[in-house]
Amino acid sequence: MNSLYLSATMVLGSLVLSGCEAAERKHYEQRQLTLDRNNAQFYLSQCVQAIERRRAQPGVAQGRLPRKLDGTNCENPLLGDYALDPAQGRIIEKSVIRLDSSRLSSYTIEVHGRDGEVYTYVDRGRAAAEAEQAGTFADSSAGGTVSPPPDVTEGEPNRPEVEENQSQ
Repeated sequence: MNSLYLSATMVLGSLVLSGCEAAERKHYEQRQLTLDRNNAQFYLSQCVQAIERRRAQPGVAQGRLPRKLDGTNCENPLLGDYALDPAQGRIIEKSVIRLDSSRLSSYTIEVHGRDGEVYTYVDRGRAAAEAEQAGTFADSSAGGTVSPPPDVTEGEPNRPEVEENQSQ
């Protein structure tokens, strides 16, 4: 009787363990997918920063990028000191910089992540970047820019006040 009980317990235990292993495997697969997605998005943001810094260098003609940069990756030496380290390139499958042939200041970046997704950044051009830096944002329906809403911080009725206790 004890051997039957022991056998049943072992079978039940192995079923529970296999269920736990499947759940754990799924957890780690989901975790890896999230990590791959985050890595691709991080790489994309680093690539955008590298290109923007290269474009803003003194002496670069009107913010233009070298035509030879078209079709290359974000680790290209043409980005100078701002090129990404090749070690960073290992966190993704590949990256491609595409320049607009009509104006070399406009570009698109595609990052192919290890999660199988393609992450894209499209530069909206210099005027849009200047408007964003100035705090105005393009309204495509109006064809221009609109001012940001005013920052009303004084006199807000729901603003919490801090009271200091002066008694010691």
